[in-house]
Amino acid sequence: MGSLLAVLGALYTAVATQVVIPAAGGSSHRYWAYSKIGANVPDALQHMLLHPLETAGVFVSPVAKVGTLLWLAVLPLLTAFASPFALTFLPMLAMRMLATDLPNWWSTGFHYNSAVVMAIFAAGVDGARRIAESEAVTRRLRAKNLDFPRVWSWGTLAVGLVSIPFFALAQLFTPAFYSPSPRQEAAEAALARVPDGALVEVANALGPNITGRAGVVIWRDMPRRAPWVIADVVNPQPIFASLQEQAADVEALRRCGYMTVFARDGYVVMRAASPDGEQVLTTPQDCSK
Repeated sequence: MGSLLAVLGALYTAVATQVVIPAAGGSSHRYWAYSKIGANVPDALQHMLLHPLETAGVFVSPVAKVGTLLWLAVLPLLTAFASPFALTFLPMLAMRMLATDLPNWWSTGFHYNSAVVMAIFAAGVDGARRIAESEAVTRRLRAKNLDFPRVWSWGTLAVGLVSIPFFALAQLFTPAFYSPSPRQEAAEAALARVPDGALVEVANALGPNITGRAGVVIWRDMPRRAPWVIADVVNPQPIFASLQEQAADVEALRRCGYMTVFARDGYVVMRAASPDGEQVLTTPQDCSK
């Protein structure tokens, strides 16, 4: 069953990226993040076979990758590598660590390691069991009157608690986390300017807050623009290369006929207006350069 799922997973990935996504108007290379080792899967595999040392260097460079790998390995106290279940998370680690173009994939700041963490912990539990059942380990533990599963459980709990200050859960213990900042209040005010049922391009972090009452697409430079746009010219956005590009897109929308209806703390709300500025247009606008 595992082999079947592995084969079907690879086939589905190929169909999704090369057929389904292009058919929906996207790019087949949208999530190809391995430009330094190859332009496509065959190129990358050939490069890895011919240049194994260079490939190994990519796995741990930049140094942020090393930190991510250490956190993932230490959380279950390294026992994941004593289990054959390691075969479930090693490919996912390779997918992240061999990337050269998307830093979010190998950092610890976002959600990209969540699936890897679950697989590593499953392997860690199995690895701990195997270690505890090995004759050599059992003999040594009995001599020291230690229960390995119990030691492992308390150890993983301790590591998890120690990790809290380094990640997002630390905010739960920060009083300022529970008080809205002026920028958060500006974000709420910006969202309130968009009418129910509208189609709106939204800066990345604000999108989930308005999906319940409006049609939402991510804010980005594209030929046809949504009638409403909520831009952010202060925080970097994943679709734009720089803050300068974000500000330039706002200016381009103004030239295309969009009117600014709200601006505060870096948030800019714009709407497509008729030439006289009175009527709010409701269909996507052609803003081709």
